[in-house]
Amino acid sequence: QYAATVVKERSPLTRPVTFLRVQNLSASSTLDAVAFGRNENPKLGQSLIVMGGLDADEAFKTSVARVRPAEKMASSTPDSVGGNLEVTPAIPAGNSGALVTNLDGQAVGIVLSDPDNASGYVVCPVTCILAYIKSISLNQ
Repeated sequence: QYAATVVKERSPLTRPVTFLRVQNLSASSTLDAVAFGRNENPKLGQSLIVMGGLDADEAFKTSVARVRPAEKMASSTPDSVGGNLEVTPAIPAGNSGALVTNLDGQAVGIVLSDPDNASGYVVCPVTCILAYIKSISLNQ
């Protein structure tokens, strides 16, 4: 068991991800890590694997159907964030927060609730995640 504090709260319009800081790790503690894919978004038609499910024991194959237009991040940063990815077939319920990988097993995003469709999901690509992390480190 690990203790964590919230670094930045989720904000549906400006930061759809909550960031946590893990505390009280001993020198011998290890955390599982994933390898990010290159700092570029998946392409139209690219196959993706959603690793999640209600019990975190499912994998689901889908592909990029549409890339939404990029949005400007909060005014405190100059970066534009690449748009979320719509996929087909649609991501099943219970997968919000799931890791998304390419077929090489590299993390390319995470699943988020779709801000434009309350019952749907989109993939937040790695470029968005890295921009959010950068904005947190610049603002602290």
